[in-house]
Parts: sequence; structure tokens; C-alpha cells
Amino acid sequence: MSDEITVELLKHINKSILVKLKNLKTINGILINFDPQMNLILDKVDDVTDKDKKIDLGKVVLRGEQHIDSFSVK
Repeated sequence: MSDEITVELLKHINKSILVKLKNLKTINGILINFDPQMNLILDKVDDVTDKDKKIDLGKVVLRGEQHIDSFSVK
């Protein structure tokens, strides 16, 4: 993971982020922690792929760059 991404992620610990997955799902949750392989731990996660229906997923661990397409801060 580049230093730029690490710096940005550190700024957003305990804040809400929106993550787009390579399987075309979109989830929203609180960033709890991450590691150099870009594995993310999120809490209070909702699947927001369908804007009319949120699905509560609770706490989620995302395994790195192979599953994450992009993420943004709300």
C-alpha cells in the first residue's frame, strides 16, 4: 500500500467510509483498522447497493485489494 493511501486511511479511522467491491456491491461502515495489505475492519456496516433497501451486516473484515474496487469518505 502506498504511503498516500496509508495517510488518508489513518485520517479516517473511526469515521464512515463507502466501499465499492469488485462484486459490484457497495457497503458503508465505520473504519476501525487496516493493515499494509489493505485489509479493512469495518463496524456498523450496511450493504447500500440497493438504495431502497439497506441490509445490516454488523462488523466486517474485507480482505485487501483483491476485493476492494474503490472507497471514499462520506
